[in-house]
Amino acid sequence: MNLKLTMINASDGPVSFDYNFVDKDHEVTDFSGIGGVHLIDPVGKKKYFVARDSENKCLCSQRVKDIAAGSRANLWAKFPAPPDDVQKISVVVPHFAPMDDVPLGR
Repeated sequence: MNLKLTMINASDGPVSFDYNFVDKDHEVTDFSGIGGVHLIDPVGKKKYFVARDSENKCLCSQRVKDIAAGSRANLWAKFPAPPDDVQKISVVVPHFAPMDDVPLGR
């Protein structure tokens, strides 16, 4: 399953990726990426982590440059597909409130 999102920087300063959005268990390989983003199926009570390759690197946006004030960045991450009966999911991005009831496109 693919997640595509846009991060908009509405602040006065840059948003740095560095270690801000990494999975703490994979900090080194996730540096400047979004490996810490995850999905939650609230009905099935299951958490989905970003898929990883054979070198344990996330299958997600990597080497993301800082987002300047007033700018945006398009990001992506791959996840294992939830069961077909899952219609909505929560998207969790570190440092942000969860986005609940996000409909899944099939």
